[in-house]
Amino acid sequence: MYKVTIRKTEEIVLHEDFEPTDYPLVNLVFTMESLLITYIYHPAQVDDDDTIDHKNLLIALTLSEDAYMKLTGEFPIKDGIDASGLKSLKRASLVVRNIISDILNCSCHPKFKKVYLKAKVSELLVTMLSTDFIEKPSNRWTEREILVLTEIKELISLNLQNNHSIEQLAEISGMNRTKLQEGFKDLFSKTIYAYTTDLKMLQAKLLLEAERGSSLKEIAGMLGYKHTNHFSAAFKKRYNFSPSFLKRKSS
Repeated sequence: MYKVTIRKTEEIVLHEDFEPTDYPLVNLVFTMESLLITYIYHPAQVDDDDTIDHKNLLIALTLSEDAYMKLTGEFPIKDGIDASGLKSLKRASLVVRNIISDILNCSCHPKFKKVYLKAKVSELLVTMLSTDFIEKPSNRWTEREILVLTEIKELISLNLQNNHSIEQLAEISGMNRTKLQEGFKDLFSKTIYAYTTDLKMLQAKLLLEAERGSSLKEIAGMLGYKHTNHFSAAFKKRYNFSPSFLKRKSS
């Protein structure tokens, strides 16, 4: 679920209303030279963000967090963006700039214009999320180290109930603490703690939204929290509303 505003044509190509449970949102603001990624909690911020230079804005693409997750399989919190709403400015690649140019200079028959623009916007989104756009990790890591770090990432994601310590993960990986933490952050753009917490909160959100959801105590236990109040505090910090609020809304 996402919407796109193309400034030059002054039209919304794809537009669907966001449900409350879809918040937070990810706002992608393109100029010809750069992309500003903003992680936001409230829909009003999409239109009222005074940090955006609207004179140079060409395309604004807003996705719900759920949509971003379905497309990428991971949280949008990366490259300097976190739950406090920090922003990340990245230089657009040549491929991305060419797609933007195609969108802005669309000259096809009016009958097919909307279909064409939808296709190009989808291409822009896919390209932006691909390796053509995302910076590659530094060359300091060998193929073997990248494989080991990827296995550690998968181990965490498949065992959220187990609160692996850095010492345990270092022993499993065969790396020392410092190398493990530096490598993980370099490859996956976040610390081990942040990655683990993000996955736990996503899983909690999915469980709370389930038609016949588990209790807060059960969910907390599934995610490795010994105390429900610790889980509730972490969830509220992540989403700006309590898990009990979401559970009531989903029931």
